[in-house]
Amino acid sequence: MGYTGKLLTALAILFVSAFAFPFNSGAEAINTNTTMAMPHVTSISPGSVTRNYDSEMPIIISGDFFNHETVNVYFGSTRAHSVYVADNGSYLEVYLPSGSRRLEPGLYDVSVINTANHETIARGAFSVIDEGSHLPNDQYRVKQEIRQGDVISSLKTSEDTLIISSRYRDARILDFNLDELMGEEVLIRKIEFEGSSGDRIGELAARSKGADITIFGLSASGTARGDKAVISLGRVEPFLAQSIQGRLWDKSIRSDLIQLTGENFRFDRARITIPYRNTSGYNLKVLRYNELTRRWYNVDNYTVSFIDRRVVLQTFNPGIFVVVEQGEKPWQKEN
Repeated sequence: MGYTGKLLTALAILFVSAFAFPFNSGAEAINTNTTMAMPHVTSISPGSVTRNYDSEMPIIISGDFFNHETVNVYFGSTRAHSVYVADNGSYLEVYLPSGSRRLEPGLYDVSVINTANHETIARGAFSVIDEGSHLPNDQYRVKQEIRQGDVISSLKTSEDTLIISSRYRDARILDFNLDELMGEEVLIRKIEFEGSSGDRIGELAARSKGADITIFGLSASGTARGDKAVISLGRVEPFLAQSIQGRLWDKSIRSDLIQLTGENFRFDRARITIPYRNTSGYNLKVLRYNELTRRWYNVDNYTVSFIDRRVVLQTFNPGIFVVVEQGEKPWQKEN
């Protein structure tokens, strides 16, 4: 998929950030008469659709600094059919090209453009796949096949996805060592399954050096069979970690940022075990970042294991979790 001249020009502006991360963290530029910000992208959902996608169903691009009057979105060199800025600018509703401009199967860079000089490129962030097939082999490969499903590995970014077979969408217990399945060096780990709200995985355990996450009563939140649930679990993307760590300026961070996030899923509760570092462990607390409110909240239900140097927390909500040294500033209590 070729880039237009306009996108090639923008690459020079975004080279440093795009080389390091799949999304730009957001910079600001000054024009002659007005201040125009670089669009800031935090997520694209869903990240893939089938060839026969419904062009009337929007793709949601979350982030900030979307210009209401000028913002456009391109998939590769193909412009989106329409773009709407929603929820006071916190996300875009993007409608995919249709008719003769319909996207063919493949992997696409997503460009969010305020003006020609204010653009963010999310590299390899969106794909169109054939019905019933995996993503294109020149961009993704099947890393491992196990009884419960397949591990699909991105060739462009450090991201692996375990696609659970439909036979296990109502399993009583599923237990995966993600370091063994995906490799310890893989940064972003995801689990994907199809099902309806009537299907229920009793217990899903995802173990790794970064964190052990056990989810109880897991199901897709959609009502129709075939709805796809995607869960991101483990370490957080660098661009996102950098963005939200700034709000912890008065805290000493003592662990990786660990996420239990995604789309179209729900659960009864989750247990997350996070190793801590560079501290005795006697003055720790756990915080949860709510992606909807964009705020950090205290987690009250946790224990500290001094022998294992780990914190074990219980949560009823998705989010991003971190272990910090307690400070004097009180944190907000979530209702």
